[in-house]
Amino acid sequence: MINSYSNGPSPVEALSLYIQMLREGAKANKFTFPSLLKACNLRSSALEGKQIHCQVLKLEREMDGFIQSTLIDMYANSGCFDYAAQVFEEISQLNVVCCTAMINGYIRFGSLDKAGQLFNEMAERDVISWSAMISGYVQMGRYKEAFSLFHEMQLENIKPNQAILLALLSMSSSLRSLRLGQWVHAYMIKSRVSWNVGLSTSGVDMYSKCGALEMALKLFRKIPRKDVGSWNAMISGLAMHGHGQEAIELFHEMQVAGFRPNDITFINILNACSHSGLVDMGQCLFESMIHNHGIDPKVQHYGCLVDLYGRAGLLSEAERVVKLIPMKPDAMALGSLINACRIHGNLELGERIGRLLIQDSPSTDGYYVILANLYASFERWDKVVEIRDLMGSRGSERNPGYSLIEVNGEARQITVCDERESCMIPN
Repeated sequence: MINSYSNGPSPVEALSLYIQMLREGAKANKFTFPSLLKACNLRSSALEGKQIHCQVLKLEREMDGFIQSTLIDMYANSGCFDYAAQVFEEISQLNVVCCTAMINGYIRFGSLDKAGQLFNEMAERDVISWSAMISGYVQMGRYKEAFSLFHEMQLENIKPNQAILLALLSMSSSLRSLRLGQWVHAYMIKSRVSWNVGLSTSGVDMYSKCGALEMALKLFRKIPRKDVGSWNAMISGLAMHGHGQEAIELFHEMQVAGFRPNDITFINILNACSHSGLVDMGQCLFESMIHNHGIDPKVQHYGCLVDLYGRAGLLSEAERVVKLIPMKPDAMALGSLINACRIHGNLELGERIGRLLIQDSPSTDGYYVILANLYASFERWDKVVEIRDLMGSRGSERNPGYSLIEVNGEARQITVCDERESCMIPN
């Protein structure tokens, strides 16, 4: 019963049942504690987890590897990494389960190099440990190491699990590498890997971001049991390619199919309206989100509305929305408004917003560049120099921009000199 509750939607019931069990005189054994620790892990509760740990030490002379690995995972997930490390250091005979739990702990706390060191020192590695390490590299954006490790795994004839394939699809999306994404897709077909909803949704996202919208739609239509995330991924793909009307049609199809849109759905559909100039439709959808679906707008929704008005040249409406935002406007909303001012020739409003951004976050280099570009578009070179000097005096350095392009199937990073873009000062 405790195990069932720990795997169910109310893990706290497992802890309540354990208390009842103790009151009735029944003793826990080594099979009881992993389920209890899993319940604490799901609740991210270090306090209850420590209490269970004390029970383990009191009742068990020696902890088995399963209890130890669950303790490490519970402490790491609860933010108590020192406790996780202490449990790991006290293990006399390390096994693959405990090492994998510690690798996940290192990754969760951003210590990827320590995770890699432990992985390399492991005497035995299973597909779960490979999965943890490859997924960690992908999460941290260290794609070269992720792919190198995957290649090493292939040489050892270890078949990738769904978590590894999901990480590879995510890497393909981030790198915009269609060839890598297609290879993963082909591998899954050849190996007869089951396309669950997570992998299918990730595939839709990958094909959309790599520009293969037809393939994204084809894969989306083949998903037998879609969830809201699947619909969101496809709506987002249509939005980013400027297919606003098609995105709206899919949005309505989603509701007819019985799926209730969430806040992410509305961010995607509002972006679709913005990129396609569908101002009236965007306004209606924003109101519908509040009144018909009961979703309170977040700063991202207001940012979409600002971008919608800004792209259409309705700068006064965009400024009105900025003033109505109940929370602090984010840089994306204000940055899009400044860019709209640059495109539609409103120096006064763009300057006012840009100065506020710099005043609020003086160390953010991007705000200086946005304002400098605004001045440059109006050939106000004196103001451009002023912003550059102000940027230097406050110790904010502009990092060179870069783009990822695919050359012969290989993603390459191209560093972009940003001097002309951020200053635009003629020779």
